[in-house]
Amino acid sequence: MSYLELVIIAISLAMDSFAVAITKGFKMKVLNFKHTFFIALLFGFSQALMPFLGWSLSIQFSKNIQQFGHIIAFIVLSFIGVKMLIDANKDDYQDKVCDLTFNYQETILLAIATSIDALAVGVTFSFIVNINVIVAIIIIGIITFIFSMFGVVIGNKFVGKFGKYSQVLGGLILIILGSKFLLQQLL
Repeated sequence: MSYLELVIIAISLAMDSFAVAITKGFKMKVLNFKHTFFIALLFGFSQALMPFLGWSLSIQFSKNIQQFGHIIAFIVLSFIGVKMLIDANKDDYQDKVCDLTFNYQETILLAIATSIDALAVGVTFSFIVNINVIVAIIIIGIITFIFSMFGVVIGNKFVGKFGKYSQVLGGLILIILGSKFLLQQLL
């Protein structure tokens, strides 16, 4: 497998993380480098870890996880998206949308939910003879890290201009992503 093919796979896997990172940026009143770095690092790590797990654990195990992964991603992303919609409609929204309310547990759940599809990619790596899995997961992790950093920054630029509407948009994006995962499973 060529480096170009690995980069294309990595970009494809990073798109969900990028979209979710935008929603995390929506929730920051002021861009916080520590939180932005944590989000990007966690998303990049999760996207790199899942293919490694898929590759190393076995095809049967990943088929079981993959079978339910879309449902898990739908539930987690939709739950957080609905919560964002509800929070955006509260009277004290502007007070709650600030760096002090950064939720590490939510970020971890989002990182896992957006990287479950990477588990299946890892399984396909086990069928490819000419692939260096370590190089592949490093490329996936770095590209996801970069996309996630930009996603948070882009999302944060919108919050200053659009306030609670960006929170609503972020919630809708998460619900749409979750629905996409579910539809992929059903179709």
